[in-house]
Amino acid sequence: MKTGNGAMHPELLKQLLLDKQRAFTRWTSLARGPLATLYRLDQILTEIHEALCRIEQGVGGICVKCGQPISSRLLHDHPWARICFMCNRRALDRLHTHGDCNGGNRDNTSA
Repeated sequence: MKTGNGAMHPELLKQLLLDKQRAFTRWTSLARGPLATLYRLDQILTEIHEALCRIEQGVGGICVKCGQPISSRLLHDHPWARICFMCNRRALDRLHTHGDCNGGNRDNTSA
């Protein structure tokens, strides 16, 4: 379900986030893998919590950089996304143009 402006409906987004949160919490509790894997799962759980907070504030599914709706396609795959595809693309272009891909100045704006 989409809203009139092409964004994903907040209740659908919230349900996707809660489903992912349950799955990642279950994986984290069962995981016995490398520490990096557990760390990433913890990061995703934090991003899910932040996305649920944005929904409660009425800005869920809205890019925090440009204020435009994040595509429902991106939100379906990554419902915790903070920025839209174009802002993420611009950040990656800046990283590859001006940043050092081996640990230099990085813009931490992953979707």
